[in-house]
Amino acid sequence: MSINAPAIYYEAANKILTGLGAPVTASNLNLLVAWMGLENGWNSSLSCHNPFNTTWKLNGSKTVNAKGVQCYPDWATGVQATINTLTQQSPSYATLVNALKNGDPNQFFSEAGRQELSVWSGGTPGYASTIHQIYTELGTPPASAMQSALATNSITQDLANFFNLKEFPLNNVKTVKQALGLAVIAGVVLALIWAGGDDLGL
Repeated sequence: MSINAPAIYYEAANKILTGLGAPVTASNLNLLVAWMGLENGWNSSLSCHNPFNTTWKLNGSKTVNAKGVQCYPDWATGVQATINTLTQQSPSYATLVNALKNGDPNQFFSEAGRQELSVWSGGTPGYASTIHQIYTELGTPPASAMQSALATNSITQDLANFFNLKEFPLNNVKTVKQALGLAVIAGVVLALIWAGGDDLGL
């Protein structure tokens, strides 16, 4: 049986992965969407812009329950709050974040990863196992969830080649052309992220 998650879940996952510096792959998208599904069910509109029910407070957020879960005014705020929570030092979710950066579901569901998921849930029994089950039942992410990442990778690589940049050598810029190239690429990436954020209100 394949679960078809709402498109908004994939759009949110795309933004969070991008903010974490993790690759936007089908596997990574489904890891986050499975996690969202357990937190919110499949009928949620995610109107509070808080797909993981984090309690991280930011300007404009409001507490919505006794556990301190926040409701954010827009996606930019909600995505940032989620990233802040995942990358904080205590409690640490370093295993989960590194698993996403490595594109490694096995690392995500390792003993250390499962422990971090348990901490996130407040110790809910079977929390990690339920996410894993949902993950195995999710279908292929919609093409739209991948498009912005693919477009960014393609365009920036073409520009890098044009400006004689190899793997973005920020500490090894030797020519005016390379410096100009980095500036152009940064502008293009920001423009693509801005344009791709329209559906999420970014």
